[in-house]
Amino acid sequence: MNETTPWFTEFEDSRMWVVHARNSMPSKPPYQDELHTTPLSQFRDDTWEYPTTWASENNRNCLFLDFLGHGTFPDGTRLSLSPVTDAILIRQLKEALIALTYRRGILTSERTRVRHLRPTGVYSLLQPLRRLFVAFKRCGCRSLREVNPAVLAETLAMIEPSANAFDNLATTFTDLLCACRHGLISEGLLDLDFEISPPTETFPDLSGPRGWQPISDLNVSEIIRVSEFYVDHVHDIAKWIDYLRRDPESRRHEVLIWARSNLPCGLKLSKMLGGRQLLHNLCGLVYSSCSNFISFHAGLRVSELLSIKTGFISTDQSEAIFDTRKLLLNFTTYKTVLSLQGRQRAVKAHPKLIAISAALEEVRHALGIPGEYLFTPPGESRPYITKRWNKTVLRRFCELHNLDIELTGHRWRKTVAALAVRVFTNASIHLKELFGHASLSMTARYILASPFIREEIRDLTLDEVRKTGKTLLESLSVFGGPRLGGRHGKEMERRFSELFATDITEIDVGKTIDEFVEEMLRQNMLPIPVMPGVLCMKPANARGACATTSGDRLADPARCSAACTWQVQEAHRREVVFFMTRRIAQKWTSWSLLQQTYWGAQCRDQIRAWPELAVRLDDFPGMPTTLKRMILGIDACPTIAN
Repeated sequence: MNETTPWFTEFEDSRMWVVHARNSMPSKPPYQDELHTTPLSQFRDDTWEYPTTWASENNRNCLFLDFLGHGTFPDGTRLSLSPVTDAILIRQLKEALIALTYRRGILTSERTRVRHLRPTGVYSLLQPLRRLFVAFKRCGCRSLREVNPAVLAETLAMIEPSANAFDNLATTFTDLLCACRHGLISEGLLDLDFEISPPTETFPDLSGPRGWQPISDLNVSEIIRVSEFYVDHVHDIAKWIDYLRRDPESRRHEVLIWARSNLPCGLKLSKMLGGRQLLHNLCGLVYSSCSNFISFHAGLRVSELLSIKTGFISTDQSEAIFDTRKLLLNFTTYKTVLSLQGRQRAVKAHPKLIAISAALEEVRHALGIPGEYLFTPPGESRPYITKRWNKTVLRRFCELHNLDIELTGHRWRKTVAALAVRVFTNASIHLKELFGHASLSMTARYILASPFIREEIRDLTLDEVRKTGKTLLESLSVFGGPRLGGRHGKEMERRFSELFATDITEIDVGKTIDEFVEEMLRQNMLPIPVMPGVLCMKPANARGACATTSGDRLADPARCSAACTWQVQEAHRREVVFFMTRRIAQKWTSWSLLQQTYWGAQCRDQIRAWPELAVRLDDFPGMPTTLKRMILGIDACPTIAN
């Protein structure tokens, strides 16, 4: 690694460096060993380094591009390129990275949009590229010139564990082939008829939810319960951490005896053996417990969580009187801002986080950690990187407690968003008990305290809307359902019947439903529950029957009418309307004229939602003629008629 050159200070960010590199580098290889490939590295180096200011603290591992890193294959084999035997492949790998970083214009024919890569993007680009070169080495190749379609097929079979990995591999090889065709890699791939055939086994169904899904309520309760123990007993744990840190090997046995007697009985102590390993595990138990509470109450990103420093809980006013309603959680956000150094943010904090702050401070003091960051590995002064945090802290926490959960920071974030959706859908009773709140309003306030989960809330809310919309369409008679009611429901029945009478077959039914649901969302026709079995499909710019008295376009569930153009009723409501009409008919003669006017209008509106019930009015024993004429619209109401 070279010393920082005098001209390095000219490049404050990676964009300026890319412009300089494009203009100063030779257009094609061969490249001189002294060529600056990054401000801190030359072509000859086996690890290229970017300046520390070009990535956030949590992504600082992306500042190092290691060409000799290991590639791991599905069969467990680990292999890397050797400077002694694989000098040509290493040189070609470096040339490929230069081509795909600084000559990205060659990809315009393969991509709809080509963007400049920051150091984190270059790091992500090198990983599959290096893995591909290592696979070529495993196939016996010493240069890209020796790669042919047979070698590529062998490589695909060797490193293709999933459909996603196959797509990534295909994209990487296509980019590599493009760079070779433009002469940007010396002794590159021959211009052969390479084919990348998809795997023989069936791809998994991609129509379901993707990525990490929210943690179940049962698992959330279990994680919080276990975490509560370590927060409550952090004082004792911190003392033993300090005791173990001073002499890990000689004091390990004594600490294990204490842990066996005082830590939860479900903890797998056999996996905590070893002096330094025991120290890291004890710290990890407290770290993960504290992060679980912070993530549960605030929904922070992993980078935001790891940016927390000493004194991260404060008040929003400099008053002498301490008020828990004015607590603020201070952190740094990186993803939503342009600056790589992030921006300081503060959101309302739950009072429980006061104890969390004290616990982290106590562990920090016991470890003797320099600096301000609280989530810092023992013996270091900088916070965890994201990948290391998920693997060595959160997942280790579940492993040591025999919890069958793939716990990650982002999964906590998705969970908080899912909980917020429940608040919107009036299902927050369980959340109130889970939070330990005195009222549902407090539950909603704390769940929605962080503005950084709004996008996830919107996505999950739309997922719930899609489920409701799909259920509605499957209830249509044309799809074999029991039919819908309401004026808009009947309009949907009519339109789909006409559509199916023309050009849609039964084969297209499943795809058709999904397409129409998405079209409903694009038109802002969201099926919003108003009451059991009744939904409002009013677009935002339309005016419904509920708004006739107010004069605006805001929906008013309290004034929802079955005569409204936008109302949809589910199938089970038909029998409810039938039962209500029969009961009104039985009591009709005992009511006053005012009562008859009111209930007659109610029956008339409800029958409008289910016109087919009008032919069943004669089935009612003793059906009053006055009521029947009102329902059918022949008479307005008894008051006017008389």
